[in-house]
Amino acid sequence: MDPKRNSIVNLCSHSINLYDRSTEQPIEIFEPSGTMCRCLTATPDEKKEEEAKIVHNGFNLPAKWAPVFVAIEGLPSDENPPDILVSLAVGDFIRNNPSLYEGGVYGPDSGPEGALRDANGNIIGTFNLLVYKERSC
Repeated sequence: MDPKRNSIVNLCSHSINLYDRSTEQPIEIFEPSGTMCRCLTATPDEKKEEEAKIVHNGFNLPAKWAPVFVAIEGLPSDENPPDILVSLAVGDFIRNNPSLYEGGVYGPDSGPEGALRDANGNIIGTFNLLVYKERSC
């Protein structure tokens, strides 16, 4: 595969391996760019003073409140931003806040129908890229 053909920038920490569903042969391997895009989180305001508790079989299990996503760091700030591959959390945040990024935003489909798994059940690639946001014209 010719990396010069690749016009999508992978902002994940790992390679994204895209496979043909019918042959299970690789179509494209998107290597990490070296820049990682991630969501910044915070504890929901209404939960800050309240302790999270899970009791199971009479024991208190370690617990904390699920965070909310409040911002994203690591997005390209180019005048003509590239299309990007991101995690589900980042993609979903941008889908709900589309003015944050002008380029196309995609991610690997790691769901039951989208993931290619090895004999041990580990995901080794995807058959689809999910579209969180199409490039703004």
